[in-house]
Amino acid sequence: MSTPVATIADALIAFILSLLHDPDAAEEFAADPAPAMLRGGVQEACAATCARWPL
Repeated sequence: MSTPVATIADALIAFILSLLHDPDAAEEFAADPAPAMLRGGVQEACAATCARWPL
């Protein structure tokens, strides 16, 4: 059974990988992280923290 933290971490990793493979998604995320994260299903993560990640 997955813990909530593991589930969120797995979703966040998948989201990050999608940004690395899709330049359009990466641009959308760079322009406005919160809606991009909502569409990616990782709204539980902090958009302000993720916005600091280099893509």
